[in-house]
Amino acid sequence: MKLSKLAIAIGGIASALLITALLKNEIAQPTEGISGTEHSLQPAEIAQEHVATPKNAASPKTETTVEQPTERVEPHTHTWPTSIVEAIEIAHPDQIAAIRHIVRSVEFETYASLSEADADNLLKYAHALQSAAPQQITNLCWAPSTSPHVQAAFEGVRALAISDGESDPLIPQAIFQADVRWTSTATDGSTGNEGTPITLTWSFVPDGTMINNNNGQTLASDLIAQLNTTYGAPTTANDYTTAAWFPLFEDAFASWAAETGNRYIYEPADDGDTFPILGSSSGASGSIGIRGDVRIAGVSIDGNSNTLAFNYYPNSGDMVIDTADTSNFTNNSTTKARFLNTIAHEHGHGLGLGHVCPTNQTKLMEPSVTTNFSGVQFDDSLTSQALYGDGFERNGANKNNNTIATAHDLGALNATGTAQNVTIGNSNDIDIYRFQISSARQLNITVTPTAQAAYTEGAQNGSNCSAGTLFDPTDRQNLSIRVIDTDGTTVMGSSDTSAIGQIETLSNIQLLQTGQDYYVEVTGGGENSGDANNAQLYALDLELVDPSAVQLSNFTITQESCEPNNGVADPGETITASIDISNIGTEAASNIDVTLSGTANLSIIGSATQNIASLTAGSSTSLSYTFILSGECQATETIQFRADTSTGFVELNPELTLGTIGVVSIENFDSTTVGQVPTGYTQSSDNSAADWQTVASNIGSSPNAVATQNANFSENSAVLISPTLNEVAESTTIEFDHRYNLNNNINAGVFEISINNGPWVDWITAGGTFEQNGYDGVTYTTVTINDVPYVNPVGANRDAWTGDLGSTVTTIAKFPPLSVGQSTRVRWFMGSLYSNTGSHSGWFIDNITLRGPVCCETIIPTISVTAPSPTVEELTPSTTADFVVTADMDVSSNLTVAYTLSGDATSTSDFVALAGTATIDSGQDSVSIPVTAITDSEIEGDETLTLTLSPSVNYGIDTATASITIKDLPFDEFRSDNFGAATTNIADAADFDFDGIQNLVEYAFRLDPTNSDTLPFSLVVQGSEGATLDLTYYEDTELSDVGYIVETSTTLTPESWTIVGVTITAGSTTNGLQTKTASVDIDDQPRFIRIRIERTAP
Repeated sequence: MKLSKLAIAIGGIASALLITALLKNEIAQPTEGISGTEHSLQPAEIAQEHVATPKNAASPKTETTVEQPTERVEPHTHTWPTSIVEAIEIAHPDQIAAIRHIVRSVEFETYASLSEADADNLLKYAHALQSAAPQQITNLCWAPSTSPHVQAAFEGVRALAISDGESDPLIPQAIFQADVRWTSTATDGSTGNEGTPITLTWSFVPDGTMINNNNGQTLASDLIAQLNTTYGAPTTANDYTTAAWFPLFEDAFASWAAETGNRYIYEPADDGDTFPILGSSSGASGSIGIRGDVRIAGVSIDGNSNTLAFNYYPNSGDMVIDTADTSNFTNNSTTKARFLNTIAHEHGHGLGLGHVCPTNQTKLMEPSVTTNFSGVQFDDSLTSQALYGDGFERNGANKNNNTIATAHDLGALNATGTAQNVTIGNSNDIDIYRFQISSARQLNITVTPTAQAAYTEGAQNGSNCSAGTLFDPTDRQNLSIRVIDTDGTTVMGSSDTSAIGQIETLSNIQLLQTGQDYYVEVTGGGENSGDANNAQLYALDLELVDPSAVQLSNFTITQESCEPNNGVADPGETITASIDISNIGTEAASNIDVTLSGTANLSIIGSATQNIASLTAGSSTSLSYTFILSGECQATETIQFRADTSTGFVELNPELTLGTIGVVSIENFDSTTVGQVPTGYTQSSDNSAADWQTVASNIGSSPNAVATQNANFSENSAVLISPTLNEVAESTTIEFDHRYNLNNNINAGVFEISINNGPWVDWITAGGTFEQNGYDGVTYTTVTINDVPYVNPVGANRDAWTGDLGSTVTTIAKFPPLSVGQSTRVRWFMGSLYSNTGSHSGWFIDNITLRGPVCCETIIPTISVTAPSPTVEELTPSTTADFVVTADMDVSSNLTVAYTLSGDATSTSDFVALAGTATIDSGQDSVSIPVTAITDSEIEGDETLTLTLSPSVNYGIDTATASITIKDLPFDEFRSDNFGAATTNIADAADFDFDGIQNLVEYAFRLDPTNSDTLPFSLVVQGSEGATLDLTYYEDTELSDVGYIVETSTTLTPESWTIVGVTITAGSTTNGLQTKTASVDIDDQPRFIRIRIERTAP
């Protein structure tokens, strides 16, 4: 089908000129109202009573008489001047049939309003339809900017083609605007009955595959090349799943899968076979491993504007995208959003859905593409579920949940169970769900018909998509409930008491069998079940209550730290809230643990679990909890209260939206000097008489407003631009009071937006909405003044505010989704062609108010951690080194700071264990965390201990980490440096290099323990007055962990060694080595002397 965006025309300059000339003679000039696309006025004629059309008049949107496609179309031949028909046939002698088709199906005035290019495309389209079978005539889909005359012309041609081919039309089914469904797919084979889910494969045809562009040409597909050029090629050659554009298609199909039981499988192969392959009612067009059921191609259709894409119905479902249209192939957020909706819309036709009316940007399958939303909407979901069932139809290999054997498994339930967005397709449909329990429960069931309000819905009637009938989705089926026991047969309870469209409930069903399947059955029926549109969307909710009947309820915020209190939790605010715990049973409940929990954004102050020793039957109590929630303003956080009893548990899950919606800013112009605009606002005008400026006015709030007034017979643009708005969130709205008295349809005002300094775009086109008092009129195509045609500066045929409003109204506009979080400006654009007259002439605006998320500002300290003395030694364990946590302010209450430890130092073996938290006392700004080394004899070398502050909602973090080095004992460090990873001959008394000198001695005398050395000793006998034995050596004064002990003995027995009789004389010190001489007297006994090294460290 076609997504068309602009117009189509007549074909040939000569013909266009001829029609223009004949129009002046054959079409009467309007005097009272305006019914054509051109309005000629002389100055004397411009008086309000002559040119004003009724408010909301459709001018110049000409209505046609095209009826439903399956009905005979009323020919329009009588409206065409014979001379013009003959002129066109002479200009195009080879397309007589197509010309006569146009003459029969299109009002002449509609045709005459088309541009030359549009008329030429219309002729090509009519020619292509002459040989098309009805099932190959795709829908035409339009962008919001498309001229109504273009729509009327094309839809008229299409409707007549289907009407003329009634012998073999698409036979609509009575399912909303659904025409056909898939009867066979490559995966499923035969797909079964209506309401049965299917599996569809999808593939991209190879570039070069020949495609009929639905406009009289057969061209080679170049979709992949265009996608690669726009978004980037796949990162893995020929693997499209690695391309940046692949998720656009994947997401479009996923939006349908999310609403139905359908599954989508990407098929990477496509053999480039004939396109499209029209599958028969008994055979699929796709083939596993060869091509998808749905094949996607792209060729040039008509370039920019008009057609975006078209799609074939099942059992083909193939899609063709216009690769020459920048609306498809511009890599920006707006285009991508529209492209995704284009793909999803086209596949809706590929599922068998037709167009649905009216066009009001609420349904994906409207004839016009929109960016007001993304993907499938309510009406589309309901229609597709009627064709293919809902997501709960599937259960393993089963494709329906109509029987006990195929019931959808909700799993083991304890407190609640649910099935949302499910459908009873017709009065014969049955939905059965099964579940299990692990302990005795009392079951309460609620079945709720959709809460979607009634809306107008209907098929596209030729060129007209403004009509429809009121459709109430709440009362399609009268829903009934049954609960079936574990034997699959016994009915434990049923309910069918509520009127159609009302909630049905069933309560107090006692379930005692654990680990067995219980069943809930939902059926339809009722007075509307025989209607054509009878699919009933509903929600199933199961509540399973602890038989001791403990219930949690009434979550209430009782205290807030932010002033003024606003009754809600704000980000970072300390909240105290209470809940009620009730025992509604007949027996006492004991030892009830009630626990508060949530996401990482929840910080609980105090105990998360509180115990209730006993709660007698019929009594209740309350508990209070204090907590803080972090997150963005207007973010939603769900917290959970869980009560555990001896027989089970029950939960309460309050959903909290952080902050409120309030006034972010307001401009009432009362403090602005008359004749100026407020600071931050700018204005421009082609005529100084129409400048936007502050004026004395009471249209909103006295004394001032801003206005643009008379332009005095001139074509003029007057623009008022807001300051940059950086506060736009999903819920943000802008509202303003305004009043205008403007020449109806001639002078008009519009509201536009620029995102990130991009182009100015109409509010609706950009995806914004008017929640109150939106546009109320439309500008003329042209207005002729003094024989000169003019187009309003805001544009022709553009929705706008126009006419005499007569009183002040407040417009409320919700920002487009694409503006959220972006730098945004808005402007009020007044376009005039003639002077406004009367009271309040011009456009007056007051009280421009931005409403959005408002949250209290919580001031929290910012903390850092340092290590002022970053070393601690095993040698001196009594001395500590501190981590210091410092805040940038004195804290107002005790602030607990959590931290983690890392590094190669090990708690309890290298340092005394730390708590993991530290508290800055109220009124202080720091706390120290002492680190104490543990002395050991392990060879470790220096080790590092790193402390990292943990994030919290109670403080910010500047410097998050600091480190302290734990120094090993000097001798152990000596061993680590010299022995490395060795594990033998490394002890104090061992000899690593086998030179006869122990390792500890080599350390004490600065020797190399890995190479053979001699001891630095001198031993002499002195014989002056008395003989002495002198030992000269040196001590390393830089070592603090060893001692030098000189001893003497006369027998060499271990117990004979003594320091008695040894005299030590100190000498000079060089490079930390102090020379010493040990002397002992020699007598008549043998005398021995030795030096012993021992560790002195703790």
